[in-house]
Amino acid sequence: MSLDENKALGKLVDDKCLLNGTMNFSPVHFRGGLYTALYRERFGAGMGTLKADAVDFAFGVTLSPGSAMASGVALRKFLDCAVRRQPAAAHQVVTGKAGSAMENAGFSALMAGLSACVDKNARLRFTRTELEGLIAEVLYLDTIAPELPGIEK
Repeated sequence: MSLDENKALGKLVDDKCLLNGTMNFSPVHFRGGLYTALYRERFGAGMGTLKADAVDFAFGVTLSPGSAMASGVALRKFLDCAVRRQPAAAHQVVTGKAGSAMENAGFSALMAGLSACVDKNARLRFTRTELEGLIAEVLYLDTIAPELPGIEK
């Protein structure tokens, strides 16, 4: 959600892997793809256990009201609520193949409970791909949080 993060994501792309091509990506999609891959590798065979407390998604940053970072943190908190209400559905979304019955069932179950997690006056917009990546991030961090250095409850 920051310039430093965008630079770090850019360092993960190696020109040698692209042969003669170029790569442009949205940091949100790239970040979501990374968390999806991390979660699938670690928990693809079976769902992990969510920790009792959510990760502090604002850890180490100062949030200015209305900033992109504040919006990103608010969105992750909203999805943390949804993931905690329906962890099995979130797992289905992240581990199911794109467009599969498993993924669709996971999205349907999550959507049914989203209204309890969002302020009635809030307006949220995101694509299905963005939503999957953010769910993967929240699910992964909420499952492995105590193992991550620097992340405190």
